Amino acid sequence: MTCVFLHNRSVTPFLVKALAKAFDTTGRRAPCFVQTDVGDEEQKGGCPIGKLPAVLAQARAADIPLAGLMCLPPLDIEPAPFFALFDKLARDHGLAQEQP
Repeated sequence: MTCVFLHNRSVTPFLVKALAKAFDTTGRRAPCFVQTDVGDEEQKGGCPIGKLPAVLAQARAADIPLAGLMCLPPLDIEPAPFFALFDKLARDHGLAQEQP
């Protein structure tokens, strides 16, 4: 089972705590991906890059298993630079990545 985790732009400690509480209540901990907004697009969900270190630290402190990052680059722009940034973010934070 995999849980897509924190995919909106207003990531708060409350969301991390709520997910940790749900895991504690069920006794199950699903690996979670953190959706990351590599294109800085308001219309898409995802954790803004600037908030990513804090969100990952909160998730780790709450014992939420992190499977990796995921992203959806902008549609009308060459995606290679966004995937390169995404790969760097994943490596910098010791996480896996998902690509198409």
